[in-house]
Amino acid sequence: MTYSTWKSAYEKHVASAGAKAEARLWNLENETRIDGECERFKDRLGELFVEESHKGLAETEASAAALERAVQELRPGRHPSLGRLESADRTAIPASVETYLDTNEIGWRYPTAFFRGRSVELPGPLKCLSSPGNWVRHRRFMWITFETGGTRVSRESPTAIKRELGLPHFKQGARIYRFELSLPPNRKRFIPTCLDAELYEAWQRPPKGSASHWGLTRDLTDGQTRWPELVVETDDYLGDTSPVGRLVSPASHEEAIQNVAEDYMIGRAP
Repeated sequence: MTYSTWKSAYEKHVASAGAKAEARLWNLENETRIDGECERFKDRLGELFVEESHKGLAETEASAAALERAVQELRPGRHPSLGRLESADRTAIPASVETYLDTNEIGWRYPTAFFRGRSVELPGPLKCLSSPGNWVRHRRFMWITFETGGTRVSRESPTAIKRELGLPHFKQGARIYRFELSLPPNRKRFIPTCLDAELYEAWQRPPKGSASHWGLTRDLTDGQTRWPELVVETDDYLGDTSPVGRLVSPASHEEAIQNVAEDYMIGRAP
């Protein structure tokens, strides 16, 4: 079967699955910056759709299962489709950047994390998982953001961080910690593509014609592009064994994430 056959079945799946599924398809269909990689991904979707269909699944179920398998294949090792859009002008990107973790991720990834006042110290490198007596890299890339060109990431509101940085996996009631990092001058920075984002429904490519040397986050509630974002390889941080995060919250009290009305398709345009 071909990608078009998979797409036809997946569009029927979208009718019942809703905006999350529709946004994932939109991300793939509207990524024109890495045409060759996307075409190979689409061919793989067609192959996996055949395999899932042979299991006796209904075509809508088979199309969804094929997509999940294709996305899983993006994750291990150094997949050749990932990290293809290197940012050209590093002088426009500050050396000081930020990444975020919520208490849920800290809890399962770093069960021995040390919380002290309004900070948390991790027992191992960022974006890694513990194995017996060792730390292993969990993801090839770490997502980072920064302030430049007049933009300013919200400093005190965890709800605004979730909304403006497009982080629906940060759950209501959790707390957010900001980790500040320094990038070496020679470190590669990559502009995120749909495959780097694994077609994540909360992500979308920057507006066509954008001249920025980075991606832009998507606000979960109004679909507007907000803050600069890049991906960097996690290899850089495997030697950093005790990163410290600071609580995102007003100085007067500790604040958790409040409800965010997520809309995955609003604001998307070809």
